[in-house]
Amino acid sequence: MTVPNVSPNDLKQAALTHRDNLLQNLARRIQVAHAEGNVDLVRLLEKEQHQLLNAPDEWLTDGIWGELQTLEEMVERYFSGEPEHF
Repeated sequence: MTVPNVSPNDLKQAALTHRDNLLQNLARRIQVAHAEGNVDLVRLLEKEQHQLLNAPDEWLTDGIWGELQTLEEMVERYFSGEPEHF
């Protein structure tokens, strides 16, 4: 079993969509923390939001490629009868 091939364009779009979803989640968490008066958490989440907004697209796509390669290796090892590698 192998991980399907993914075109670089599809991969970049998936990475950007993932980042958008993370930013939406952070915005909701910031809103809740602000409503609860948790200033420390608001600062922490805003810092995370800033880092995510300023991350280059290449960083996101390179990270996903690494995960896909690792996933493919794990699948191959699992089905080869070597589960002790997990």
